[in-house]
Amino acid sequence: MLIHKEISEVVTYDCNHCSYNTKRRSDLTTHMLIHKEISEVVTYDCNHCSYNTKRRSDLTTHMLIHKEISEVTTYQCALCPYKTKRKSHLTDHSLIHKDISEVTTYDCNHCSYNTKRRSNLTTHMLIHKEISEVTTYQCALCPYKAKHKGNLTRHFLIHQGASKVTTYDCNFCSYKTNQKGDLIKHLLVHTDASQVVTYDCNHCSYNTKRRSDLTTHMLIHKEISEVTTYQCALCPYKTKHKSHLTEHSLIHKDASEGASKVTTYDCNFCSYKTNQKGDLIKHLLVHTDASQVVTYDCNHCSYNTKRRSDLTTHMLIHKEISEVTTYQCALCPYKTKRKSHLTDHSLIHKDISR
Repeated sequence: MLIHKEISEVVTYDCNHCSYNTKRRSDLTTHMLIHKEISEVVTYDCNHCSYNTKRRSDLTTHMLIHKEISEVTTYQCALCPYKTKRKSHLTDHSLIHKDISEVTTYDCNHCSYNTKRRSNLTTHMLIHKEISEVTTYQCALCPYKAKHKGNLTRHFLIHQGASKVTTYDCNFCSYKTNQKGDLIKHLLVHTDASQVVTYDCNHCSYNTKRRSDLTTHMLIHKEISEVTTYQCALCPYKTKHKSHLTEHSLIHKDASEGASKVTTYDCNFCSYKTNQKGDLIKHLLVHTDASQVVTYDCNHCSYNTKRRSDLTTHMLIHKEISEVTTYQCALCPYKTKRKSHLTDHSLIHKDISR
């Protein structure tokens, strides 16, 4: 019954090392393990891979990845094709089928972020802290450092051979990934919009099946002064998106570094390659029959596409320039509905000698 009571109504247990608090003493005991060195506690090791943990229950959960889905009890979503080996994952997944008004939400005190999951808020709060204020996870093989243990686990895959990495395959198309969470997100492209909760922008016609996509989209409606920005250390480039800075930084790497320092993603069906995994995922749609994926149709003409973002871009041609955000050149009267067009246009003002 504790989950139905406000935190002010019950005794809470507070961590002495960080801001974590909980209604359950056992949860605090479990939480305290993150503040102890691995040498100070009993650890539980996996017999099949190098995974080890301070929590026995985590090892039990981890062992499921070494079993075929036919060998374990599975939990099936009643509203979409999602299936999982973990009951807790089904509980989390079921939230995507509920409207935000139907569930308890957790709000960030520093920005407009809110979520249906308390663990997501705990993770989100790290973005408001300096790296010196939180426990960090350091890669033993390169200088990579992360605030999230999960990010280090994902990063570590780039140091492992393809044969050692578990892959998750889509049953509906050729998509595969080494991140189960990415497969869960991907499955939304095969699910009709009427079967899932969608998230609508209050400022334009954009809507999406993913709340995180809406959060990212909302940045386009904010001035750069209103949001956290990411500055390139080597040039004046600045962006609202950390992932954009990561992509941008690749242009400062010497071509000779490419083979050893820049991971490339190759298409198995043609010669296409990219240094952005997300671009490969989008590209794979060109090799997938339209009948296997959800398509997005324009209400004003015969245009349709396998990519929702392409439809959003296309819709601009049906709007007057006064109806949309425009991008103005600082050096001439040129104005456009698309930021990428302004970037292309700005090249005509650069001296060819530079």
